This record gives sequence, C-alpha cells and structure tokens, in this order.
Amino acid sequence: MDEHKRDTRLEILERIFPDLRYGGDPDVERYFELRASGRMLDALSVYRSRLRPRYPDDQKRIILLSLYRQRSPSYSIFLKELLMERADDIIARIRRNIDAMAKPLERVAMKDTYAVLKAVEEVARLLPDDSDAAKAHVDAYEEYAKILDYRRGDMASVSYLLSEFYKQTLSDEDEAPDFVASSLAAEEEKRKREQRAEERNFFDLSRIEFDAADVARIEIPVGLERDEDKTLAYCHKYWLRVDDPAFERIVWLYSRKYGTRHYDVFKAIKTGRRRKYADDEILSRVATTIADRYSYTVQGDLYMQAAWRRIKAGMYGSASARQKSLQARQAETQAVEKKRSTSQKRPADTKAMKPASSEKTVLMPAKRRSALVLERQNVRISKAAEESRGSISDRIKTLSGRAYDVYRDIFFSKVRPHIRQALAEGSRTSGGERLNQAEDTVYEFMERNYFNAYMDWTGSLERNSLAELGFNLEALDAIIEACYKKISA
Repeated sequence: MDEHKRDTRLEILERIFPDLRYGGDPDVERYFELRASGRMLDALSVYRSRLRPRYPDDQKRIILLSLYRQRSPSYSIFLKELLMERADDIIARIRRNIDAMAKPLERVAMKDTYAVLKAVEEVARLLPDDSDAAKAHVDAYEEYAKILDYRRGDMASVSYLLSEFYKQTLSDEDEAPDFVASSLAAEEEKRKREQRAEERNFFDLSRIEFDAADVARIEIPVGLERDEDKTLAYCHKYWLRVDDPAFERIVWLYSRKYGTRHYDVFKAIKTGRRRKYADDEILSRVATTIADRYSYTVQGDLYMQAAWRRIKAGMYGSASARQKSLQARQAETQAVEKKRSTSQKRPADTKAMKPASSEKTVLMPAKRRSALVLERQNVRISKAAEESRGSISDRIKTLSGRAYDVYRDIFFSKVRPHIRQALAEGSRTSGGERLNQAEDTVYEFMERNYFNAYMDWTGSLERNSLAELGFNLEALDAIIEACYKKISA
C-alpha cells in the first residue's frame, strides 16, 4: 500500500472524525463501558450518533463490535481495514462534491461579469442558505482539495469568488453593503496583495447587464395605474420566490443599479411570510412600500383582499387541474369524432378513404404544455398582459360608464351566442362537437376570471386548447362588447 495514500486517508479521517486522531476508536470502548455500567440509553445514543454513521455497513459493524467484545487480537487489524475502506468512500464523495462546486465556473470567461455572477449563484445553491455556514463549508472543501491534491486551483477560485460574493449578502439587521469592493479574477489571486490598490469588483453594478428573463421575473406590467393593482402584481410575482436566495440577490442587484423599490417590496413580502403575518397585513405592507402618497380607501382595501384570494387560489395548483380537465375533454371529443367518422364510411371505400389533413388535430405533448403554462405563470409579462384593461367586470364598468357592476348574472345568461359567433369567425374547421367544446372552454374561462384584474387570455392554457381544436380567438373584448350591447339595448 502506498504510504502517501495511507497518510492522506488518515488525515481525512482525522479531520472528519477527530476522536480517531490518537489511534483506535474510543467510541467503541465508551459504548461497551456504558453498557457494562447499566446506562443503556447513553450507550444507545453513542451507537446511533457515533458508531452507525462512522461504520454504515451493518454486517461489518457487528463483526467489529464482536471482535472488541471477545478481546480478539484481530480487532485492531479489522478496525484499520474498516477505517481505510471508510476513508476511500469519503474521499470519493469529497471528489464528487468538489467537481460539483467547480463545474459551473469551468467555462465561464472571467471578463463576463454577469456570467460570473450567475455561475457563482449556481454554486451558492449547492451550499447552506446561511452565508457563514456556506463559507465554512467551502473553506473545508478547499482544505480537502489541498490534502488530496485534487483541483486545488479550481477550489481556490471557488472559495475566493464565493467569499467576495457573500460580502454582498444582505441581512435583515444590517445596511446593504456597497457592491463595489472585490478584486481580480481567480487566476490573478497570487498577485492581489501587490495590486490591491487596483482591484476591480467582479460584480460591479456598472458592468452588470440583466437578461430579459431576469427582468421579466422582477418587473410588473407597465400598464397598471392603481396602487392596489401594483400591490397584487408584486405579490403575484414574488410570493412563491421568497425562499429563493439566488432570486433575492438578483432583485437586490437590480434595485441597487436602477434605484427602484423592487427589493423593498420583496423584503416586505418575505418578512411577512417568514413571520406568518396574515395575507391582508402583507398586502398592506407592500402597498405602503410602493405608495408615493397616502391613498388608503376602504373600498380599495376590500377590492385588493378579494382579488388576492382569487389570484392566490390560481397560484396553487389550479393550472394543473385545468390541464387535466382539458385533456380529458379532448380525449372524449376525439373518441366521439372517430366513432362518427367510422360509422359514415361505406365498407367498400374504407381502405381507400384517408382522413383529410385539415381534419387532423396535432396535440402538444403534455410535458411541453405543462412547462409552457408554468413559464407563462412565472413570467406574466407578455404583450397581452401589458395591454390588459383588467377583468371582465372592469371592462363592463368602462362600457357602462358606471363605478359599479350589476351585470354578472345577466351577462352569463346571454354571452354564449356571442362566444359561438366569435369562434365561428375564427374557425379553421367545421362546427359540431369541436365547436361545442371550444364554446364551453371560453365560457368557463370567462366565468372563472370575471373579477380577475390580471386575466390573461392570450397566455392562457384555454386559448392554446382552442388552437389545438382548430379555433383562433385572439381576444375576448369583441365578445364582451357585443354581449353588453345586447344587454343594454
């Protein structure tokens, strides 16, 4: 056995299990001493917390304890072999972890500030959320890399960049740090003492350009005017992301660079959720954060609470339920049409007849459709959302010129013919069962979103479903206007 390899394994073992530093295993001795003195609970605690993690192979652990109990001369030999075997397993795991931490930075150009930032964020996701614990974790692996002589330079770079990165981490108590305080690239680390006066920050705000995907996750639609609507939009954006440290840091960078309130809003939502405040209190805190003047009204507060209940319900699983319902109805429709087409064919012409290409329905795979839905729900910054004029109720208020809406029941009693006409005008297929299914889909969407100020027909699953059925319905405004004219005539 190579002596250097053996020494390396012993050093790794002693760092992970400090009690083994002086030879033997004192925990084995203590386990039997506690049993002999009748302290069975303490003995069991030592067995579960020390011996079982140290010797995970049940069979070999039992043999080891039996040899010690029998005072066998083979005990020390078996113990050393078992520890060396354990060291090999630990070293293999350490190497895999080092590879995982070094991989995001392997092909990143250090001159690309934003790419470096994103790569370091990816590494940070592998570490504990607490910055002190994360730095201690990386420091330990940097030491392991030196002991094993494995990717020492890579781990030195990872450790250095993460150290600089965590200097920018905010805490709830401390003031936000200045984001211009770092140094040269990892390969120049050896010279940083001589060049400290000329250090440049990898994550200098002036050098960071945010990509469109990050801006879409941070910003809310620009067409919103009322503070209540802005509050609801922010909560919809950030509510499910308060436990994502990477997203939090991106929001902070964005706010610092452009002098916006996005991070203040994020912190208000995060603090409220962490401390388990009621939803209406979180809404109130966000509204206060974004308000330029005092504008509280009881009517606005009630509207905001009611709208948030509907929005929140839609955020937790409603998309999945609607998708399953639509898939079931599509399958049923296809079965009905297949049966109908089969019954209409003449026996002699069965082989010669082929379905026309215009009658084929190409269904998007469920996984792809689900991913598309989630992406639309997360981004929600499409052109249709930006140009949205609010809910169906808001649209009717605009048409009627009144500040209230008493038309809901009569609207849904008269809207189906207008839906059917709009579908027929944008149809690529004939009517029948497909038209009935499309009509039901639009009607159910309008009924569910009648009061939803963030109704997004363009980005909805239902509109995609209509396209699969052969119908093109770009917007709902014409249906709403036609139905209102009928009501008010």
